[in-house]
Amino acid sequence: MHTSIIVLSYNNLTLTRNFLESLSPYLRSETELIIVDDASTDGSREYLLAESHKKKFKLIVNSENIGAAGSRNKALSLCTGERVLLLDNDTEVKGDIIGILSDKLDHLGVDIVGMCGVYFMDYSHFLHIHHDQFIEDMLITTVPSYCMMFRRTLIDRGIKFEENTRIFGEDIDFCLSAKYLGFKCAAVCDIPLVHLEHGSGTALRDDYLERINENHVFIRNKWSDKLDLTPSLYSSKVLELLLKHVSLRIVLTHKTQDCWFYDIH
Repeated sequence: MHTSIIVLSYNNLTLTRNFLESLSPYLRSETELIIVDDASTDGSREYLLAESHKKKFKLIVNSENIGAAGSRNKALSLCTGERVLLLDNDTEVKGDIIGILSDKLDHLGVDIVGMCGVYFMDYSHFLHIHHDQFIEDMLITTVPSYCMMFRRTLIDRGIKFEENTRIFGEDIDFCLSAKYLGFKCAAVCDIPLVHLEHGSGTALRDDYLERINENHVFIRNKWSDKLDLTPSLYSSKVLELLLKHVSLRIVLTHKTQDCWFYDIH
């Protein structure tokens, strides 16, 4: 199965180098690797340019920083794979992630799979299940874009990342766009990947929390009259699992417009 891997890089050269070393053993001859450097200023761009000649991956270099959504859309317009795997440079691959996620797509009969997940209770309350090793495979509202595989059908249907959500929420909007067209999403367990949260550095900008709040409002306003997110039959299963596995770090977000976070350990 021909797979395109799209990787975002913005500064943090050490993370990028470590990520590529961790991914390299699991690349296949038919794998298309596309890396987007979003105007790095720490030598990452020069390193990637040199590596692209040696390792034969496609490199997109942004002349200015345009954010995750715009960078991913550039790569999506060029990729040729039947399946697309999104990864960030602040992750570390620990096994055959391409094969495992492809098998999950087929076995579950869904269109998007990924690590962790967000389960919407409604547009003002949702659970952000935040853990590298998810408890079990489960239908979910969205999965994060630092580790997300989806079928090319989504691209062919015109789904892309919302560039108004420059810093946060582009993955939520992407999955809601898919859900609106009838596609299904699942958070899956046993993904051989470690995520170094916010390692890419973009999330730690001074205006990060402000932008989160703005993007929550944007997403709510965009989708609340298009999608009914009334808790479905699997909502009780989600809550039951959370109660059983209280060691998970859960972020329970109240009041979308204020973005209040609570950690439950």
